Amino acid sequence: MKNNLRFLVILLSGAVLGSVLNDLLARANAPLWLTETLPLGIDPPFTVDLIFLKLSLGLALKMSLMSVVGMLLAVLAFRKTL
Repeated sequence: MKNNLRFLVILLSGAVLGSVLNDLLARANAPLWLTETLPLGIDPPFTVDLIFLKLSLGLALKMSLMSVVGMLLAVLAFRKTL
């Protein structure tokens, strides 16, 4: 359980660092294929209105090549620490 949580934290940090790198590359006018993002998720959020309770569920991810690269590097780093 502890390793699973550690893996999840390392994977998410790799995705965040990849997203930051993606934004920096976009500001530096890098090629579009390198900085393009693919939105994944539910848009607009799924909503259930039960009169007394309104429940909205949604999830949105913006994946890019750099996010995937960051996650792959994080997985490699995780495997080296085991």
